[in-house]
Amino acid sequence: RHHMSVLYVRTSKRPYECHLCPQSFKQKSVLHGHVRGHTGKRPYPCSLCPETFWKKHYLKKHESQHEYQRQS
Repeated sequence: RHHMSVLYVRTSKRPYECHLCPQSFKQKSVLHGHVRGHTGKRPYPCSLCPETFWKKHYLKKHESQHEYQRQS
């Protein structure tokens, strides 16, 4: 089973290549997020504090912590 998953990853098309490392991706949006990890760009600011995030998901998780603190 493990062999099949490794084989699938190696044979699947990943046309979007990172210019900073050897990784490649199936989706352009995933590549963009990956490159932000290399560059340190953090385009998602919290509206309630000075924190910024490189993934929208991390911002949403952070904002939910603000909501939890307000309810306490």
